[in-house]
Amino acid sequence: MLRRRVLILVAAAVLPLGGLLTANAYQNWRSENEQARRDALTQARLVSGALATLIDGTRHLSVAVAQRLREVPPDSETCAAYLRSLVAEVPRYYGVGILDRSGRTRCSSTSVQPDLSLADRDYFRAALRSEDIVIGNMITGRFSGRASLPLAMAYRGADGTVLGVVVIPVNLEKLSELLAERFTPERGFIALIDPSGAIAARVPDHAAAVGRRLPAAEYARLRDGPP
Repeated sequence: MLRRRVLILVAAAVLPLGGLLTANAYQNWRSENEQARRDALTQARLVSGALATLIDGTRHLSVAVAQRLREVPPDSETCAAYLRSLVAEVPRYYGVGILDRSGRTRCSSTSVQPDLSLADRDYFRAALRSEDIVIGNMITGRFSGRASLPLAMAYRGADGTVLGVVVIPVNLEKLSELLAERFTPERGFIALIDPSGAIAARVPDHAAAVGRRLPAAEYARLRDGPP
C-alpha cells in the first residue's frame, strides 16, 4: 500500500502578533491527520508565545527609550552612547534608531548617513498613527544592507505630542534561533511570515527561505483560515 503524505499548515495567533503569521508544516506518513494537526498547532502556539514575549520586551524597551529622550537631546552623543549600551545587552536587535516626525534619523546606535530619511517606510507611517508598537514588513537596511524585521513605536513629549518614532530592527538570524529553540524539524518546518507574505524566519533552511514571498492565494488562506 502506498504511503500517503499529508502536509498540514497551521496559522496561529495572528492578531496578537500584529499581522505576523506562524506557519507550521507537519509531514505525516500514517494518515494520523488529526493528531498531526494537534501537534502542529501546539508547536505553533509555543512559538507564537515566544514571539509575543519578544514583541512585549521590545515595547518595554521602546517606552524606556522614549522616557530617556525627555532628558537627553536626540542630536547628542549622549543619546547615541545610551542606545549603543542597550543594544550591547540584547544581541537579538541590530540596533535602535530615533526618527523625528519627518522620518529623519536623529540618533542611532549604529553609524548611519546623517539625516538618513526613512519617511517612506511602512512601519514609520504606521507607528505615527498608532498608540502601540507596530510590526513592519521585512526590510533590507539602506545603510547596513542587512535584512531585518522592524518594530517601531511612536515616542511622545511630556504633553503627549508625538515627537517621532523609535525603531528597533530584529536580527533575523536570532529570530530563526528563537524558532529553533521551540521546534524540532524532524517532521516538517516552521516559518514566520511577515504582514506582506514574506518569510522572515524559518526552521530548518532559514538562509534559503528568508525573503521568499508566498503566493497571494496561499498567504490569504493562512491568514484567513481557521487554526
